[in-house]
Amino acid sequence: MFVLAPSLQEQPMIFTGQDPIEALRDVLEEQYEQHSVRLADLVARAARTADPHHSRSRDDGRHGDGKRSGSVAGQAALSAAAEAEVAASRRELAEIARALRHMAEGVYGRCESCLEKIPLDRLRVRPHTRFCAPCETRPGL
Repeated sequence: MFVLAPSLQEQPMIFTGQDPIEALRDVLEEQYEQHSVRLADLVARAARTADPHHSRSRDDGRHGDGKRSGSVAGQAALSAAAEAEVAASRRELAEIARALRHMAEGVYGRCESCLEKIPLDRLRVRPHTRFCAPCETRPGL
């Protein structure tokens, strides 16, 4: 499993002397780059896994008894897990891209539901959040 770099994990940020929105832009751009690298890695690994000629070991993929390593069910489960990781990474990239686009449009930091400003402390924890805390916990969103 891929471990997120510390800057990709949701954690409060401390800004020193820099405009908070510019600092958040820097964080989002860094997260976008790291998630892009992660997605490329996941896609490459999924392609290698799907390739029937790819061996997971240095030999021909057989155990000492001559039987192939892994099963069809095991490979399908791995493929489903890889697909889920790719989909999650694509969603995260889309959320970050949306936040960067909102910055460019001058609407960043507004709740997409109630249109109120999202508190800076919340944006520091999750810079690509789309909703204020009350709206995010509302059923139906």
